[in-house]
Order: sequence, then C-alpha cells, then structure tokens
Amino acid sequence: MRHRPTLSTKLLAMGTAFLLVALASIGFTLWVTWKLEGGAAAVNEAGRLRMNILRMVLAQQSGTPQEFDQLAQRFDTSLELLRTGDPSRPLFVPWSDATRQHYMQIVQEWQAIRSQWRGQAPTHEQALVRGDTFVTELDAFVQAIEEQIARWTAGLHLFQLLMVALAIAAAVTFMALSYLLVLNPVMRLQQALARLQRGEL
Repeated sequence: MRHRPTLSTKLLAMGTAFLLVALASIGFTLWVTWKLEGGAAAVNEAGRLRMNILRMVLAQQSGTPQEFDQLAQRFDTSLELLRTGDPSRPLFVPWSDATRQHYMQIVQEWQAIRSQWRGQAPTHEQALVRGDTFVTELDAFVQAIEEQIARWTAGLHLFQLLMVALAIAAAVTFMALSYLLVLNPVMRLQQALARLQRGEL
C-alpha cells in the first residue's frame, strides 16, 4: 500500500528544491563574476604589451641592447601569462575564435619584429611604422576580449532577471500552497469546532 506524501514532506521537498536552485544560482554568479574579473585583468595585461612595444621602439633609437633584451623578456612573460592565465590574480583571456586568432597573429608578428630588430636596427621611421601596426593588432585583441566580456555581462544580467522572476513565481506558489494546504484546512477546522460548540453534531 502506497502512502501519500504528507504536508510536511511536500513543504520539505519544496524548500530543498528552492535551496538547491539558490545555491546553484549563487555559484554560477560567482563563477561568471570571477571570469569577468579575469577578463578585465587580461585587458590590463594587453595594455602592458602596448606600453612595452612602445618602449622597445624607443630603446631601438636611444637605448642599449641590454635594455631591449629586458623589454623583450617582459613582453615574452606577458604573452605567456595571457596564454596560460593566472587563477590567483585572477587573470583569464576569454578565449573565443576571435581572441585566439588575434593572439596567434600577435605572437607571429612579435617573433618577426624581434628577429628583425635584433639582426639590424631599423630607422626611427621604420620602427614607428612597425610599432603602430603592432599596436593596432593589440587593440584588435583587446577589443575581442572586451566583446566577450560584454557577452558574459549580458548573459549574467539575463540570468539575474530570470532568477528574480523565479523568486517571484516561487513566492506566489508558496503563498498559494500555504493557503490551500495550511490556512484553508485550519479555517475549516475552526468552523467545525465552532459548530460543535453550538451543539451542531
């Protein structure tokens, strides 16, 4: 013989379901926020690449080979950091087809620039033109990151709106069930007791 679930069992199941949904939504929100923070740090690191390439242009004209090598080492370190990420900061490139394509172009262009500038120092005009072209590619990489961050932000806002709607629906459902399963039976019981007290058997 099967037993019908009691009122307390139904309410406990509903409460558990709502708790699990709330915990999952909080976890998802924290994860997306963490990824957004990592994407913002990646944008800052890409900006550091732009600063380093401009410094290397100046080092070609007035600096020493040792200074250029130090700047090149910093550039390599920043490129590797963007590739691997750093969970402790956090720093993550929101990889997509666009960001991956721009990153590969940056790596290839940087290898060509480093080989050329180490072999034969370019003129000031040549270094400026090559540096400006490289900075343009870095800007495209940053823009691709920002577009991905914007999509994540829009998705997070949509999810938050859905959670607000779910919370309202859950509150209305809980109030309706409370009336049907708790308040209405209690009111009927009170009415029956009142009739008994009046002698209506």
